[in-house]
This record gives sequence, C-alpha cells and structure tokens, in this order.
Amino acid sequence: MVSSSCRQAEILRVLFYDSFWWPDFWCPHREGQEAIQPDLLYDYRTNLAEYPKWQRWLKTTQPKILLVWGRNDVFFPASAAEAIKRDVPGAELQVYDTSRLALEEHHADIAEAITAFLNQ
Repeated sequence: MVSSSCRQAEILRVLFYDSFWWPDFWCPHREGQEAIQPDLLYDYRTNLAEYPKWQRWLKTTQPKILLVWGRNDVFFPASAAEAIKRDVPGAELQVYDTSRLALEEHHADIAEAITAFLNQ
C-alpha cells in the first residue's frame, strides 16, 4: 500500500514539476522500503487473476473516472484504458502522445484535466 505521504508527493509532483525527482527518490528510499518494495513487485503477478473482480466492480459501480494514458505505454497499452472505458462508458479518457512518462511530459495539461474533472 502506498503511504499517504507518497500520494501527497505525487500530487505535489504534478503541481510543482521542477521538483519532479523528489517523490521517485524519497518514497522508495525511506526506512523500511527495502523490505516492502520487493514484496510489492512480486505481488504484481497476482493482478491478472484479480481482473475479473475489478471488471465486475467497474461494471456494477460505474464510478466517475478520469483515465489519463500514454499512447505508447508498453506496460499498460492504450487498449487497457479503452477496455476500462467499455466497462464504464461514462469514464473520461484522455490519451497523450507519450509513453509511461505522461505526467513528466504533459504535466500541465494533465493537471488542468484533473482540475477540470474534479470540478465537474
């Protein structure tokens, strides 16, 4: 589970781009993270088995979602976002011409999209 301070750091990263390196360095390098991070990485292998539960929840709940995606993300391709959009037709999907580094490369646009989404 990501700590509250790391989530706050990610928000700050979007708002204050000049300090973009700070959460990447600080969050994984805090005391005790050396033991936690390998477990989290190893646990990713269980994600695929959980997809049907997540998809069922999305279809049933129909949450308000803003999907921000990099068109060239090799880990989570845009087709994954499109699949979520099929499950939640009301979801807003914004695809940027970038890879996995969407926040780094399109931080201002994404911050505006988040603000607009939250103000709906």
